Amino acid sequence: NANMYGRNLSHPNLGYEWIQGKEGFEMEKNSSGNNVWPQSDLYMVQQTMDDYINEEHFHAYYLTVSGHMPYNFTGDSMAVRNKAALEATTYSNETKAYLAANMEVEKALTYLVEQLEAAGKAENTLIVLSPDHIPYFDVDIMEELSGKTFGGSSIESLQESDLDFDLYKSSLIIWSASMKEPVVVKKPCSQVDILPTISNLMGLSYDSRLLVGSDILSTAPGLVIFTSSSFLSDYGLYNRYKGSFTQAEGIMMSEEEQAEYISIMKKVV
Repeated sequence: NANMYGRNLSHPNLGYEWIQGKEGFEMEKNSSGNNVWPQSDLYMVQQTMDDYINEEHFHAYYLTVSGHMPYNFTGDSMAVRNKAALEATTYSNETKAYLAANMEVEKALTYLVEQLEAAGKAENTLIVLSPDHIPYFDVDIMEELSGKTFGGSSIESLQESDLDFDLYKSSLIIWSASMKEPVVVKKPCSQVDILPTISNLMGLSYDSRLLVGSDILSTAPGLVIFTSSSFLSDYGLYNRYKGSFTQAEGIMMSEEEQAEYISIMKKVV
């Protein structure tokens, strides 16, 4: 979209040929000649697939932006574009706009898969879809969609002393047309686990000592470390502020075993 976080420097350093608005990529414009906001992921994929689809080997990284805030039907061009699809729902306007904006992401993925299939490359392509964060300034949307409350008055600043950690729940999707059946992994994992997982899937050589995470598909126990040093593992959730440990379903530890486990995990965290 535009140069944020110095990606025009970081990603070429990782080996990418990096393009963005005003630097190798022509942004989508409205009837007045101005860049639409947010930009369309579908448009982005349509404008760039020819750059690599005919190559024998390729690795493309798309930074999605269509689902970006603010969620409304006045300043969010993607929400406006897909508004009609949400008209029949009973959600609030903000939640409707959130869902409508993210429908553009769905359109982009649909187009991407269709083009890969048409080129005969879907079975040899791995697609990884990962969100970077929840809509943290719009937690009320998450609460409306989930039907539960995640915290008190400080919820939008994500004060973990007053937070239901289920707010952070999200999905990582790894897919290829060559898959015979779905594989569902429910153990705790987070963004740091994606790189070693993909590296192992692709047979890439790497030094695991240099990576914080672990392969999600391995037998290594799951671990998620939160900003506050609270943690979630296969065995349960430790809340640093409350000093409490909630055992996961099916886990039966005695008080002594639990105390020893928490002591060990605090050192790991």
